[in-house]
Amino acid sequence: MSRKNELVRALTLKDAVGVGLGAIIGAGIFVVTGVAAGVSGPAFIVGLIIAGIIASFNGLSSAQLAAVYPHSGGTY
Repeated sequence: MSRKNELVRALTLKDAVGVGLGAIIGAGIFVVTGVAAGVSGPAFIVGLIIAGIIASFNGLSSAQLAAVYPHSGGTY
């Protein structure tokens, strides 16, 4: 009995969301958020919204590339 050991080339939605959140958010947001909000005041919310829009563009461009090149591999 010979079995081929191959990687399963699939991600579930849960996997993809976890990888995306880990790459975008990181641990720094949990440490620096309070300090930044205290220093900048209401402008902090505007900054978060702008950063979220930019991160969304980054995610959408990665999704488009993954759709065009559906081979196994990563962005690095």
